[in-house]
Formats: sequence, structure tokens, C-alpha cells
Amino acid sequence: MFVIDSETHPVGVMDIDQYRPELAGTFAPPTMAELPNRHGGASAGPRDWYVKDLIEAMDQHGVTKSVVMCGGVQVTNDNLAAVVRQHPDRLMAFASYEHFQPNSRDIETTVKAVAAMERGVRDLGFKGIGELILERFSPAPPDELYLELRPIMEVCKKYQVPVFIHTGYDPVTFRLKRSGDERSSWSYLPAPLKYRDPIYLDDVALEYPHVPMIVAHMGGRFLRHFEGALMLAFRHKNVYLTTAGAPPEFIARAAAEVGADRMIWGSDWAWRSVKGKRPSEELGQARNFASLEKAKLSAAQREAILGRTLANLLGIPGL
Repeated sequence: MFVIDSETHPVGVMDIDQYRPELAGTFAPPTMAELPNRHGGASAGPRDWYVKDLIEAMDQHGVTKSVVMCGGVQVTNDNLAAVVRQHPDRLMAFASYEHFQPNSRDIETTVKAVAAMERGVRDLGFKGIGELILERFSPAPPDELYLELRPIMEVCKKYQVPVFIHTGYDPVTFRLKRSGDERSSWSYLPAPLKYRDPIYLDDVALEYPHVPMIVAHMGGRFLRHFEGALMLAFRHKNVYLTTAGAPPEFIARAAAEVGADRMIWGSDWAWRSVKGKRPSEELGQARNFASLEKAKLSAAQREAILGRTLANLLGIPGL
């Protein structure tokens, strides 16, 4: 079966914005990035280039292709492009606004963010934009997110590509951020739960009805956010829901009420899935395949969710 993973994060905290793994000796490998310790003590940071581990996981679980993207940590488009170049037959990327946080109160930085996204899609051949982490747009309140997201949505509209947006509960209470150009310092940003509610994307979908909006995790594992995602998909035909991290009963209900042709499988495979002494088992292919299996869908529904829906959306041949 042709399987596409809609969400993987093989690159995390980097101290190099233009890493070239294929040019050994020309560019130094990523090193321990200097991060302030929230609880005091010495600074620390991971070495975050886990492309080989991702491919091994894909082979183990029968995944044909994966989308690589930034996530909780912003990643440069040069580094995402370097990932894809290592395995161009298996990997594709979504563009990032890099370390230039769009902000309606900061036009200069927003212009740089737009330029980064346009370069990713236009010049590097990326298939979409994301993953957007909405708490990064604070201090704008959640009900004004549609204003903050306009520069991103305009790029998606111009190049006719989807946007991928994180939603739903997760235990993360902070995000890492960098401000500006290469080797600018890393710091912490609070991550309020209110920004994870899919209902705040309704204004965005109303304003951009022709831009495909991929709502990650279909609101997550709590009913409140899931039903917000479900309402969003009922109301807007351009909204798609991913299954990553969603319980089987939510997957089954979404397939019955919204339709498998608006659902997309994903693993949320992340660099922290494989590093350290306590890897995150919930971030990976095995658990998310198991959740889909437990949803007891038809063969046609599984085929759509596992590959056909996203292949059609991204124009990928083979299905």
C-alpha cells in the first residue's frame, strides 16, 4: 500500500542554519546548541539531525513517503532542503518562515518571513507551509489570529499550497525560539493552551476558502478540541484533519461524519522520539498505525487516509 506520512520532524535545535551533510568536511555537523536552562544550571541542547533514524523508521513500518517540516522548533528552509536532498525519492518538505516570526506589529520581520516562505515553495519546491505553532503569534489574542496569519495565508493562496497547523492539547508549556539571523540566541516562549483550540481557525477558513488547511491531530485527544476541529471541517470544505495522536474513536467518528477523503494519516515522528534516555513512544508510526487499525475503518477509508487524500492534495503521482 502507498503510505504517506503527513508530519515528521527529523531536525530540531540547530546551531547551523545551512548544514550540508553531503559536503563532508565543508560544513561542520550540528553541535550542542547553547540553550538557557529554565530551571537553572548549565546550558544544554541536543544534536538534532535524525534523518537516518527517520528513514529507518519508515522502512520498518512500510511508509512510502514522508513530509518533513518544522514543529515545536523553527527550522530553516536550507536545512529542510538538505534533509530532502539526502532522500529525494522518500522525503518532501513544507516551508518554514524560519526564525522570522510574522507579526502585524513588526512589518520588517514579517517581510523577511514572507520571503523565506516564498523561497521555500518557489525555489526549493516545497509542497506547503507549516507546521504553524499558534502560540508563537502571542501576544495577539487567539481571536485575532486570523489577522496574524494573513501573510502566511497570502503565500499559500499565491502558490496554491496547503498550510499545516498544530492544534489540540499537548503537555508542552513552552516553545524554543530564536530571533533573526544565524546564530542568534535561543530562548523560551510560553505556550498557553488557549492557542491550541481549532475553533479560532474559523475566521481564517472564512477568509481563505480556497486554501487547503490541514488541521493537525484533529484537535488532539480531548473531546472539546476534537469537536472544534470536527465543526471546522463540517463548515469548511477546505479543512482537512490529520489523525496523528488522535484516539481511535475520534478517527472513526471523523471518518463517518466528515469523510475519509478529508482525513490524512500522520505519525508526528519527532527528533525527540529517538534521542535521550526516555524517547517519546507516542511520537511515531507504530502507535498511529495502531490507532487507525482500532478505528475499524473500511479498506477504502484506510486507503484514502493513508495516502490518497494527501497525494491528491499535493499532486503526488502514484495513486
